[in-house]
Amino acid sequence: MGDVTTLTLERGAAKALRRMAMKKYGRRKGALGRIASEAILALEARDEDEAVNRRALERLKKGYNLGGIRIKDRGAWHER
Repeated sequence: MGDVTTLTLERGAAKALRRMAMKKYGRRKGALGRIASEAILALEARDEDEAVNRRALERLKKGYNLGGIRIKDRGAWHER
């Protein structure tokens, strides 16, 4: 059993939440709480994923020093 929390939702959000709970769990006791918990945890996971992606993009933009040689013009790569 979880903590008791009271939420005030907009009418459309409350109806959508009830529809989702009914679709997934039917009229079972606790269906509304379960679906709300799933939605909150999914939002948290999405936020964490976005943060990971943002950090990865920042590292890519910064670049990596891979060592190697520096050639100034493209033609030098194709000389034979």
